[in-house]
Amino acid sequence: MAVARQGSDELARALDLISQIFHRDGLFLDIARSQRIGTTFLEQQQRVWRKPECNTDSGATNPACVLAPLAAELKPTPFAGAVSAFESWLDSHADIELSLPMLKTAPAWSMFQEGVLNSLILIVGALIATLAFALLFGAAMGSRVAPLRWLARLVTVTLQSSPIVLTLVIAAAIVHAFFTYSDAVALAASIAALGLANGSNAGQALSEAVWSLRAERTTARGFDLFTRALGRSATQIVAFLINAAKGTPIASFIGAPELLSALTDITSFSSGRATTYTLLLVFYTVVVIGVVWLCGKLRLYLEGRQRRAEAVA
Repeated sequence: MAVARQGSDELARALDLISQIFHRDGLFLDIARSQRIGTTFLEQQQRVWRKPECNTDSGATNPACVLAPLAAELKPTPFAGAVSAFESWLDSHADIELSLPMLKTAPAWSMFQEGVLNSLILIVGALIATLAFALLFGAAMGSRVAPLRWLARLVTVTLQSSPIVLTLVIAAAIVHAFFTYSDAVALAASIAALGLANGSNAGQALSEAVWSLRAERTTARGFDLFTRALGRSATQIVAFLINAAKGTPIASFIGAPELLSALTDITSFSSGRATTYTLLLVFYTVVVIGVVWLCGKLRLYLEGRQRRAEAVA
């Protein structure tokens, strides 16, 4: 809350007292809980304003009750000097203006590290979810049970018709209805949305392989038929796995604390946006190259199993 610098002393005093009472009586806590917002800070503030020395009309002037002013000066990292020296050396010797703000201040460095870790968690989670949903949708749409098959197709068509951003927003809204919103909840919602969107498409390819094998009147049945269908649809499944990995930065749209979100926050209080986002591009390029390599190994494994199964048959 803020008021004008001039002529608003009475309003500022009223807001001070209202906030103090709302903290003490738990009204802020009740509002936060009803909206599933984290309450750790509000619980701590309620304990403060219930103390006898704070629960007075002059409590807002007591330094023991009021939070200290925010320190606007950002603490440098232990290696900030070396980073600045490297930037200067590169500028003087190669005429390249490089800025690495995520390495110079402690808050930015912490956010950068957390962003990288969360992005890796998000990518691994999206790959696992995509593969799991692909198997689930493939089994359902490849089933001979008509109601199950048509239900899976209906869900698949719905997901295919929905923009990924809308799928993310709906997933976040559903998760928020059951859990207090946090970084972990945002990551979980993003993983579920990316897995559903890409897994349903991969599952459709898998089910089509199942039905094509049945049309060929193969003798394979049950699990054997399913594994052979995996080999036949391996290329499509791998394509959607790669697509899931490439799509993870969009999770920042619903507040998932991955690298794009972290770097956007860092550039809000520092310079060097061109370098920052170039670094983001390099990170995701390297990660996707690694995912493509691993998915290629998975494709070769699945196709090899299919060839061995056909040779035995």
